[in-house]
Amino acid sequence: MAGNSVRAASSSGITCILALLPPATRLSTAMTAIRSVLAQGTQRLVQADIPGARFRCSVLLAHALGVERSIFYAYPEREISF
Repeated sequence: MAGNSVRAASSSGITCILALLPPATRLSTAMTAIRSVLAQGTQRLVQADIPGARFRCSVLLAHALGVERSIFYAYPEREISF
């Protein structure tokens, strides 16, 4: 589904987002829904006691993908391919 996916803009951005995902997810998933990446990334930031974890995760993901954060809330089911 080409119209339903977002491709990451830079390899360094992908590395940043992949670091937020659990190791098993990093190895086995090539496409993941935005809502899932946000939830997993937020969880990792919460575990690291980062304040404003959800906001910071969405800012990091938006930067890595080269999109506005509003995309995440308008289309949470879209898949990210890495």
